[in-house]
Amino acid sequence: VYNDEINQWFSEAIGCPCTLVRCCSSEVLPCTNGRTGSTCRDTDSKLNFVNEAQFLLVTEESVDDLNRRLKP
Repeated sequence: VYNDEINQWFSEAIGCPCTLVRCCSSEVLPCTNGRTGSTCRDTDSKLNFVNEAQFLLVTEESVDDLNRRLKP
């Protein structure tokens, strides 16, 4: 997660509160969502996202829609 000044700049540019984060291919974060395995990504891959080189903007509405689709 980047500092507040950077997050504020993006929030003002986009027009809604946001937080800029970067997923680094050299770090492995533990999976906390109940999935099996010790990480949330393929450890053999150097990419966290297929489109790692671009910006990925996610809206609250798209996350809500995804959560509705994933719930049992």
